[in-house]
Amino acid sequence: MGSASTLAGKIALVTGGSRGIGRAAALALAKAGAQVAVNYRAHAAEADSACTEIENMGGRAIVVQADVSIAEKVAGMVQQVERQLGPIAILVNNAGISRPQPFDQITEQDWDEVVAVNLKSVALAPWTR
Repeated sequence: MGSASTLAGKIALVTGGSRGIGRAAALALAKAGAQVAVNYRAHAAEADSACTEIENMGGRAIVVQADVSIAEKVAGMVQQVERQLGPIAILVNNAGISRPQPFDQITEQDWDEVVAVNLKSVALAPWTR
């Protein structure tokens, strides 16, 4: 990490941080000096890989498993991050899913899962506690 780390000392939580945009955000935050909690729901190996990449650049990162559509899991995730890294200053509420299928084939269960992960999770974010 360079001496011009603009986010030095800040703790960041990136939901859905194991892959795609979330992983890119986690890496960018680490490059800027933040300590990063990489959240995942089901992709443990990818989350571990993101943390290893951050650590290889000289940063600090932890992996935190939680389904962000479940309030008690979000609370537990926040407690784990704060216990291991400190108070969260930055939240990248990135977790999301899609069900690309014809509208007439979407089940109620599919609909409920998409709404829970993509919408409800925003209301369960640490800032809403």
